[in-house]
Amino acid sequence: MGRRKQASLPPEEEAIILANVAERAERYDDMVEYMKDRVKAGKALSREEREMLAAAFKGAMSNRRLAVRVCKSIQSQEEEADKEKNAALTSGYLTKVRLELQGLCIQILELIEGILLPKAENGEPMVFYKKLQADYYRYLAEFLEGDGHKEAVASAIEVYADATAEAERHLMVTHPVRLGLALNYAAIKCIHRGRFLGRADSEGCIFVGCAGS
Repeated sequence: MGRRKQASLPPEEEAIILANVAERAERYDDMVEYMKDRVKAGKALSREEREMLAAAFKGAMSNRRLAVRVCKSIQSQEEEADKEKNAALTSGYLTKVRLELQGLCIQILELIEGILLPKAENGEPMVFYKKLQADYYRYLAEFLEGDGHKEAVASAIEVYADATAEAERHLMVTHPVRLGLALNYAAIKCIHRGRFLGRADSEGCIFVGCAGS
C-alpha cells in the first residue's frame, strides 16, 4: 500500500508551519510575510503565535537597526576626515536602511491597529498588542527626526499608558508581559525627558537615574 496522502492544511496552519521554518533558517523577512498571512487569515492568534509575530518583526528589524548605528558612525568618521563624497554616499545608504525600518514599523502597526487590536480580548492579548504597538512607535522614534520623532515619542507614551492601565486591571504584577511593558515604558519616558543613557530594544533598555512612575 502507498502512503496515505496528507490532507490539505488550512491557510493559517500552513502560514505558521512556514513561519517556523523561516525562523529556524533565520529568514526573518520571509517569516514576516508568513505571519502577515496568518494575521490576515482572521482567526485570533494563540499566545505562541503572538510571540512568533513579535519575533518575526524583531528579527527583521535587528540587523537593520545595527546597520543604522554602523552607518552613522562611518558617516561621522568620513566627515571628520573631510571625505565629503564618502560621507554623502554613506548618508544615502543610511537613508535606504531607515526607509526599510520605517516600512517594517508601518507594516506591523497596520496589522495591530487594523486587525489585531479591534478583535483582542481583554487581559493578556490586549496588553500584548498594545505593548507591541507602543514598542514600534518607540522604534520609529529612534530614526525619525524633527516633528516625526516628536510624534512617534508622543504616540508611544500614550499607548504605553493605555497598556499599563489595561495590565493593572487584568494582569498580575509578576506577569512577564506586564514586567516587559513597565521596562519599555520607563525607557520611552527617559527618552522623552532627555536622560536616556543607553540603547533600548524590544526586550528592555539600559538606563540610569530614571525610574518609570
